[in-house]
Amino acid sequence: MLKYIKDANMMGVYKGFFPRRKGVILTALLLALVLIVSGAAAADADGRRVPLSYDGFGVIDQIEPERLIINDSIKRLSSRVTFHDEQGRYVARTLFTAGTQVGYQMNKEGEVIRVYLFDGQLP
Repeated sequence: MLKYIKDANMMGVYKGFFPRRKGVILTALLLALVLIVSGAAAADADGRRVPLSYDGFGVIDQIEPERLIINDSIKRLSSRVTFHDEQGRYVARTLFTAGTQVGYQMNKEGEVIRVYLFDGQLP
């Protein structure tokens, strides 16, 4: 049996089976693991993709192209603002009207960058 294991022809079969660059496979596996873990962390228990924290909550008083008035407080909208439903999916800005309960996130410049429809009681 040792004769077959040491046989050069037999070992040649296994060399072709494994890729020459194991680092490429390890990198691909690591990347896949990171994507799976980050996706799981972003989803809550119901599978919804919502932020873990908001910078504020409130009821929309008025919405304009460059600003949002929530609970009598004026918030500037970023040029890249996005609007989301309760599950975190992108939705049209037209769903957000006066009287809509929302949660929002702001950037370092103090502009609103994400607005979420908020289901449930406001804190």
